[in-house]
Amino acid sequence: RLEQDEQEMDDALMERRLYVTAVKHAGCKILAKDRPQHIETMNLTDYKAQVKKWFNAAEGKEKKEDTPSALKVEDLYFSYVEGRPILQHIHFDIRKGEMVSIVGKNGAGKSTLSNLICGFYQPSRGQILLNGHGASFNQGKRRKNRTGDAKPQPDDFQTDDF
Repeated sequence: RLEQDEQEMDDALMERRLYVTAVKHAGCKILAKDRPQHIETMNLTDYKAQVKKWFNAAEGKEKKEDTPSALKVEDLYFSYVEGRPILQHIHFDIRKGEMVSIVGKNGAGKSTLSNLICGFYQPSRGQILLNGHGASFNQGKRRKNRTGDAKPQPDDFQTDDF
């Protein structure tokens, strides 16, 4: 029974990993023999061609300008200590239906940006728009229920429901 519980926990953790999500979106069936528990140990050989095909097809699609924004960040700044900005000049626009990952080295500001998006921190300057509407600092609990944070493997932020 213990072995079965450990396997179920491994399966549940694996489902939250961004690389597993991407391989599945590419139409691949992930096999246990390929050791998918960690990207460093996973045998990707049998998946590469299909993932490349999926990626290239997605890249080739023109973005529809009429697709509404799900999350738009405009000229965002944030400081823990006044006068020492952690984030500055942050701009991006994520359209409905897009899949995005925030990646970077330790200390680059991924968690800070995620906390700003979730409404746990208030920007020093700039704005965050959710579905075209200004997002207030007080809406953090509601936003938390609509976002997913897949940590620490591989320390990325995944949104599913904007």
